[in-house]
Amino acid sequence: MNYMQSVTKAIACLEARLSDEITADEVATEVGYSSYHFHRIFQSVTRSTISEYIRGGD
Repeated sequence: MNYMQSVTKAIACLEARLSDEITADEVATEVGYSSYHFHRIFQSVTRSTISEYIRGGD
């Protein structure tokens, strides 16, 4: 799986669980990366952190 596919899968996971409490660690685990590495991947692709994405881009 390439980085874009991983981020797309993570966003789908986030969108499906927006009303639930979800952590960045859970999302990273879902797509198969360490939290540290996936944070860097997500931010590189989306230009926002996972937390910013969850909050709506603040």
